[in-house]
Amino acid sequence: MHYSFNDAVKMRLPEGEDRRVKIPKSEHDRIKQRYKDGESLRVLGRAYGVDKRLIQFILYPERLIQARKNRDWRLYHNRENLTKLTRELRQRKARIFKVKGSKFNQIKT
Repeated sequence: MHYSFNDAVKMRLPEGEDRRVKIPKSEHDRIKQRYKDGESLRVLGRAYGVDKRLIQFILYPERLIQARKNRDWRLYHNRENLTKLTRELRQRKARIFKVKGSKFNQIKT
């Protein structure tokens, strides 16, 4: 059967085949129990080879929802402001590194 790109995007990989998943759902209950038994987020993160933030998201799913809401850069900058800030950053770097003949020095504000 022929699949288009859109079909492939919509297809879900079976659990265990998706490499983006660092900790399978089957381990979530075990993590919750270990946390209740007194292990810290840091220790659990090291045991599973992940950041403690991921462990925190497993224990407190509402924090994951909030983090996903906050990750859109457009909430903080509009295009014009972002362009202005990028120019200022490039000019500051040019001054710090004293780049001669750089286009960074020629940028108009």
